[in-house]
Amino acid sequence: MSMWRLFKGSSGEVKLTRSFGKLGYTIPGRTEVIVMWKELTESIRDRRTMINVFLLPAILMPITMAVPLFMMSPKTSPPSIVIVNLDPMAQDLVKNLTKALAKSVVENKEINISEVMAKGSADLVVFIPRDFSERLSAGKSATLIYYFDPYNMKYSMAISVISNVIESYSRNILYQRLKQINMSLEYVEPIKTEMKEVVPKGITVSPASVFSAMLLPIFIGIIAISGASSFALDMIAGERERKTLEALLSNPVGGFSVLMGKYLAMAMIALLSAVTMILSLGVSLVLMVAFIPFYPSESMNFSLKDMFPGIGYNPMAVVAGIIVAVILSALTGNALITIGASFARSFKEAQQYVGFITMGLIIPIIAIPYMSPSMMGALRFVPVANLIVFSRDIMLNPGDFLPIVESLLLSVAYLVLFMWISSKMFSRETISSS
Repeated sequence: MSMWRLFKGSSGEVKLTRSFGKLGYTIPGRTEVIVMWKELTESIRDRRTMINVFLLPAILMPITMAVPLFMMSPKTSPPSIVIVNLDPMAQDLVKNLTKALAKSVVENKEINISEVMAKGSADLVVFIPRDFSERLSAGKSATLIYYFDPYNMKYSMAISVISNVIESYSRNILYQRLKQINMSLEYVEPIKTEMKEVVPKGITVSPASVFSAMLLPIFIGIIAISGASSFALDMIAGERERKTLEALLSNPVGGFSVLMGKYLAMAMIALLSAVTMILSLGVSLVLMVAFIPFYPSESMNFSLKDMFPGIGYNPMAVVAGIIVAVILSALTGNALITIGASFARSFKEAQQYVGFITMGLIIPIIAIPYMSPSMMGALRFVPVANLIVFSRDIMLNPGDFLPIVESLLLSVAYLVLFMWISSKMFSRETISSS
């Protein structure tokens, strides 16, 4: 049997899902478990679920997160720089620049800079005028001119690469001038600044931890609104549109049992999607740290402790907290989707209702990583947003128990509330009247 026939869609009964479905006959006769098994079997048959829930997050996330940094990294995609040197006495500076650059061309004559930039032959042109060394020898300031295309984003990376060389060269000249007049460097630098990170005891900060502290809470929120959304919409509104839901509820089984069976199936799909997304996020972070242009990636040790700085303080609390946040996010999202889908008479109408719910949640999901810590307290009372705050707290400061417990209790309370509302919306009377 070919791979295509093995994973053929729901239009035909295939060997894989037929075997999976037959296992349902061996399940003890609890309505919730039987309904759950039936829905899981249908989800495996549906190619849309497999693609949207598992395949797309696994492939698109590393691509969309790592490719921009790959294109901007001086290690993997170095900028092309042309040095136009009209000063024969500035060879030391040119030598230092070419030594620091992976791709550079030196021109000792004037060139048509506009033509070079128009052709895309260079990301940056460094122009050294004829009187550059003469002005420095006379104790004056000399000027280097950077020519760049503002629509070419690599020019900023090129400037960042050579800025350290220029600064070091300029500082050496300044030091020599001060030495000639018997003065120290402190005379021209009366004030110095120092930067010190203030983090909880036992917490270390690395580029990987900064990325994970921003990205992982976002993805925990995304799990709530996208983990099993397409599957859930079809399972509620789609079945109502096809009149199969009304037939199911006409059987001598409790409506709540049917809802719980469908809800458990949604939760399992959402949790599997969450695992896929988190694994994909881990791969993305590894690639991002490898390509990031602002840190020497070869000097970094990428480990679980780098991703989750709170691991060093309380490993069990951090791991358990992330797992709880993922589970609560999936369950809360399923309850909200069920509420939205229960209002609709068709799949398309359900998409509109759930779209409003998603729009209301996506704004705090995106905004939280950039908010001041002083604003986090108010967000603990916002559904789903409190789970993002909870995961952020458990990652960065697991020793501060009060806000963590507060966010956790509020998340559980919202979950119970949404499940109660969804059970009321999923009654026989509501389905029949629709």
